[in-house]
Amino acid sequence: MISIRFSSAAAAIVAFMVVWTPRPADALLIEVGDFVAEIERLRDLTFTSGSDLYVAPTNQELADFNTLASALFSGNLAAADAQAAALNYELVQFTDNVTNNVYHGLREVLVGNQQTRGWGSYFNNLGNDVDILVEAPHVRFDTRSWEIGANAFRQANALGLLMNGAHRNANGLGTADVAHLADSIFQEVHKAWNGVTGENTAWSIHGFDDANHNFPAGTDVVLSAGDGSISPAVEALDQQFTDAGFLSYAFNTLPANDPLNQQVNDGVDGRPSPLLAVRPTSRAFIRAGSAVISSISKWNSPSVSTPATGSLPATPSARR
Repeated sequence: MISIRFSSAAAAIVAFMVVWTPRPADALLIEVGDFVAEIERLRDLTFTSGSDLYVAPTNQELADFNTLASALFSGNLAAADAQAAALNYELVQFTDNVTNNVYHGLREVLVGNQQTRGWGSYFNNLGNDVDILVEAPHVRFDTRSWEIGANAFRQANALGLLMNGAHRNANGLGTADVAHLADSIFQEVHKAWNGVTGENTAWSIHGFDDANHNFPAGTDVVLSAGDGSISPAVEALDQQFTDAGFLSYAFNTLPANDPLNQQVNDGVDGRPSPLLAVRPTSRAFIRAGSAVISSISKWNSPSVSTPATGSLPATPSARR
């Protein structure tokens, strides 16, 4: 997985206004508002650590949600709307009043202004410019990762945004950690939207606390391919962030004197102490701080990536 560390904390005040349009029977729910503020609202609904409110999906619910996500991904809004209702979800057409981009999202139907299962929220962009899935699996655990994800999705005009609906430890240690659970709604949406052969790149937004990891001094960005190698994507990202003026570090298990490690880490060992907990995966991940938000949002492919100036108001902190 590809990761990028956060460094310092500062709160952002975001004005929030959504205009709801009354929904006739069998009509698509339509809303207009600030998309980043909408993601913050959804983040605030997610279940907290130790809440014991997360409901693990059954095998049938996993299969049904995969069918729902596939219908939305293919643009079959009528089918997606009906399938969402059967799963206690709603399909919303959301117009971002900052960019005028139109997204279609899946959100839990609230009961008493609260979620009932904590399965997450998912937005698809049928008018995307880049085939990127922005994934935020720890919006309650990795500070302000919801904001990084929402801005990267918006600025890149990316394909999809996935965010979890419960703290990773909602019902106990790791019980709702969708970055590692194979049987989650988050994973089913990922599979449906990532393409049959994984042709769409997924970027997963996380954060690290410096106190818990022995990264080289001054590190802004931490990258990893997930299997200990240095992939072409990691090479390209390392160069992109270097060109943009950020110090990047690539986690890998190659010898420190390996030419690839020399290239991306200047010979510094790619395995910090303590080791990062990295699970091998076929997905491509990225964890980002606001200092590199525009580099993320401008990503297209290793051969055509171009750095740009960051736009978030401050660099967020992280807890890991």
